[in-house]
Amino acid sequence: TARVLSAGEAHSLGLVTRVCASNPFDEALLFANELAARSPDCLAATKALLNANYGRGKAAEEKSALALEARLQRKLIGGWNQLAASAKGLGVPDILQPGFRARDNQWVDELRAEGHEERDATLAKP
Repeated sequence: TARVLSAGEAHSLGLVTRVCASNPFDEALLFANELAARSPDCLAATKALLNANYGRGKAAEEKSALALEARLQRKLIGGWNQLAASAKGLGVPDILQPGFRARDNQWVDELRAEGHEERDATLAKP
C-alpha cells in the first residue's frame, strides 16, 4: 500500500525485531558489540546466506537456499570458531574458553562460488 508506518506499528506487525527507545546510535553500538562477541565464521556464513537469497522469494528456490545453508553449516561445524562459540554457550569459565580466530577467506570464496562477485567486498577482511 506504500503507507508509512510508525516504528511501534512496524514492531507490532512483526516487520522489525525491536524499536530503539531513546538513542539509536547507542543501541546500534550495543548490537554491534553483541555481534563482535560471536564467531566471525558464523557471522560471515549468515551474511553469505542472506546475500545469496535476499530478494529471491520464490518457493521454487527454497531448495537451493536450503542446500546453501547445509553447505555453509558443514563448513562451520567442527571448526575452531564453532568450538569457541560452543564453549562460551556452555558456560565454560572465561579463563578456559578458547578465543575466536580471524575469519577465513573461505567465506569470500563462498560468495564467488554463488556468483555474487559484486558482494565480495562485504565479506572481505577488515
